[in-house]
Amino acid sequence: SFSNSEGTQRCDARCHDAKTGHCSCICGGLNHGVGLKEAERNTRELADQWMEDYCRANNLDPADFKVELSAGVRQGDLF
Repeated sequence: SFSNSEGTQRCDARCHDAKTGHCSCICGGLNHGVGLKEAERNTRELADQWMEDYCRANNLDPADFKVELSAGVRQGDLF
């Protein structure tokens, strides 16, 4: 799995398909055990919120930075 210098891992099937336990991925537990569709929805909403927060903190108009991905866009397999 991928992890950054702080040890945080990417959020993938090990998280959203989990049946027990906890994870240390970037979602902070938001997607843990919720299934793929819900994890996709959660992740889109979280990314939108991060962008809005960034724009607000930097006096930017969020509309200038709005990016929408189609529902079919998915993370590709690494291997």
